[in-house]
Amino acid sequence: ATARVFLLVAFPVALGADVVAGATPLALMKANVTELPSVIDMLLGNRGGAIGETCIIALVLGGLYLIIRRVIAWEVPVTYMATVFVLSIIVKQDITVALYQVLGGGTVIAAFFMITDYVSTPVNKLGKIVFAFGCGVITMLIRFWGSYPEGVSYAIIISNMLVPLIEKVTLPVAFGKEAKK
Repeated sequence: ATARVFLLVAFPVALGADVVAGATPLALMKANVTELPSVIDMLLGNRGGAIGETCIIALVLGGLYLIIRRVIAWEVPVTYMATVFVLSIIVKQDITVALYQVLGGGTVIAAFFMITDYVSTPVNKLGKIVFAFGCGVITMLIRFWGSYPEGVSYAIIISNMLVPLIEKVTLPVAFGKEAKK
């Protein structure tokens, strides 16, 4: 996420030209363009977007594999995608917009492969869920009120800075011990 943000900030024109085959659905929505790719095209990856984040079916299959193998907890990607979906409905009052917010950009790749990272995310399950929720909230703040149509990478970096606080607040108390104040 850090490398992607660095490249977006340092080389926005070059990066945009190399990895985007056309205007992304989120960029089209940000520009109030009403003609968007179909949901089938969104699922199959027949649309503009960064390499590796467009074919939702492949990403979900890879994520399900990780869940089945117990490499990641299912609650984390579900919390993140549900947060994006619900906040989209609350803000835009449109289920179609919410669907495109989940299927567009880096939402799905982040849900299964980025916010489940062992090194930079909280250790305990509640902390991971809080982290995923926070990533979803920050992503939607950037997408709806920021100038950038995406926001996933920035949300992950900002949330990574909050990991020590999240872990302190969500650390379970050992049986028979009092919680620290």
